[in-house]
Amino acid sequence: MMELILGARNKKEIENMQKAFRKIEIVNINEQISEMAYELVFKYNKSHNLFINDAIIAATAIINNTTLVTLNISDFRFISGISLYKM
Repeated sequence: MMELILGARNKKEIENMQKAFRKIEIVNINEQISEMAYELVFKYNKSHNLFINDAIIAATAIINNTTLVTLNISDFRFISGISLYKM
C-alpha cells in the first residue's frame, strides 16, 4: 500500500486504492526484509539509483514471494527475483 500511496497523484486516488485493497494483508518489516533491503541498496543504489524506501518495498515483496503492485515499474524492473504488476 505504501508503494501505491506514494505513486498516487492526489488524495482521491489514495482513497480509491484504499477501498480497492482494503482486504490486503499488511506485512511488517522484519530482520529478513531489512537484510534483503540492505543487499538491494548495496547492489543497485549506484547503478540504478535505488533508494531505501523502494529497497524496503522490493525486499518485502521478494521475501514474501508476492507480486509487487506498483505505478512505477521502472523503479523495480532491474531487480532480479521480483515479480511486478503495473497498476
